[in-house]
Amino acid sequence: MSPKSIVTRLLESNISAYTMLLEVLDSAANIQRFKQKYGDMPDAEIKAIFDKFNKYVARLKQKDIFAYYSLEELNSALTALETVPSKSQQIKATSADAPKVYEDEQVVVVKPTTNLLI
Repeated sequence: MSPKSIVTRLLESNISAYTMLLEVLDSAANIQRFKQKYGDMPDAEIKAIFDKFNKYVARLKQKDIFAYYSLEELNSALTALETVPSKSQQIKATSADAPKVYEDEQVVVVKPTTNLLI
């Protein structure tokens, strides 16, 4: 089986497989590249930045950690997402306050009592 067909199969079977491909691994090569791009710092600090980047990569406009102009720009983008709830968090918060109209094993229907701006 070719690598292309394996990736295609993974993508067709589970969309989260694609998310895994976007993650930045904390390999020695990536840590070295990060140091060259953004300056020397402890490996533990770089790994923490990688972890935070991987947590928010789906919500970032720039999905390549090495494409940011500076470390300050990268940190700014990550910090901005820490304070803003994701769309799914907004929907959960809204539906938690909404009365359930119908619920079974597959579907939950709620009547929103607030406006949600998405």
